[in-house]
Amino acid sequence: QLEVDSIKINTLKAHVYSDGGIWEMQTFDDSTYKNLLFADGFWVAGFDTNTNTLHQSAQTYRQGGLDFVPGPVSNDPNATTNWDKVYRVNLQTLTNFKNGNLQSIPQEITDWPAHGDTTMGEAYYLAPFVDVNNDGQYVPSDGDYPKIKGDEAIYTIFNDINGRTSGNGLGVEVHSMVYGYKSGGVEDSILFREYRVINRSNTDYSDVYLGILADFDLGNPLDDVTGTEISANSIYAYNADGDDEGPVGFGQNVPACGMRMLQGPPAPLFDGLDNDKDGCIDGVRNANGVCISENPANGIREQILLSGSMYYNNTFGYQGNPNVPLDYYNYLQSKWINGNNLIIESPSGFGSVQNGDGYVANNIGTSIPYFYPGDSFDTTGTYEPSATTNWYESPANQHDKRCLANAGPFSINAGQQFTIATAY
Repeated sequence: QLEVDSIKINTLKAHVYSDGGIWEMQTFDDSTYKNLLFADGFWVAGFDTNTNTLHQSAQTYRQGGLDFVPGPVSNDPNATTNWDKVYRVNLQTLTNFKNGNLQSIPQEITDWPAHGDTTMGEAYYLAPFVDVNNDGQYVPSDGDYPKIKGDEAIYTIFNDINGRTSGNGLGVEVHSMVYGYKSGGVEDSILFREYRVINRSNTDYSDVYLGILADFDLGNPLDDVTGTEISANSIYAYNADGDDEGPVGFGQNVPACGMRMLQGPPAPLFDGLDNDKDGCIDGVRNANGVCISENPANGIREQILLSGSMYYNNTFGYQGNPNVPLDYYNYLQSKWINGNNLIIESPSGFGSVQNGDGYVANNIGTSIPYFYPGDSFDTTGTYEPSATTNWYESPANQHDKRCLANAGPFSINAGQQFTIATAY
């Protein structure tokens, strides 16, 4: 049983496990909390550049064990137990501490995981902190305190070295911060998340894909449908009809929930693609909207933002739950388990039961990397579709679905790190 804590801010509440996964994100509706998301998880897979071996780690529901375990990469045999912790920090507490309004140092400040045990092979610098006297050490009695985003945050550290369900891990360490704001505006309906991914192994990986698994459950989970908004780098779920019935449903105040990718992994240098969909090929736009070319020397690097999305059903078969590493890798590439492409099938418009489910047995048709894009498309033409397709999910396709927001391919060398940011 992993440690779990909750972030509860404005209209949203979510439980966060010590292995980084969210469980039951809810929103306050009609005097009670109702579900938006059942669970989420972090996926990453790629090939060892020396042996061309596939390495994969993918957190789902922990039913067969853990691909990711709590804590940093460590030589300590007890690390998973020692690091089975969730670190929740409130901005008001930090403000009171900085202003000298507290008689003692709060536990959430003293427990902050700023440093690892270097004698056990752990990195010295872990969770970010404000170093008041700039001595490089986290010492709350000197006035040092956690550096967080938002008005409340939950921080977790996890890795794929010690926990495996199948295949080979990559040796990555992931730092996750889930946070929210009390703004009185639209931010009150948003839960932000940031992943810092560090390759702690001695291996370089190529053709890497990552994905964020989102199992949307909107109130009554039996009448949800899903889609992708390509231009917004978002996947989402909404009610299939005008009534979310049942005791856990939202009634006629029908729900919707989306997950947007705000920051992605580094794109391959000079690959000739507009990976972040800003109209600037092999470059980024500055604050003035000017396209600046990629330059490894000064760190200007294009990101990959939602290069694909995929769904699968809680069933068996080619559209069902993944079991072996190649299954996960196929889903990260917007392919079915048997390697078939995701295909625009019978696009018939919003709300039509004539829309196909994207699986075509003979694999013939127009393949795209995004499930149910509706009429959204990539205006830069980097990814298909590059024009409206009118392909939505059929309201009759009411399986228990899991969705993936994907980014790739890219490379991650030994010691390299990058940041992924999302918003629910």
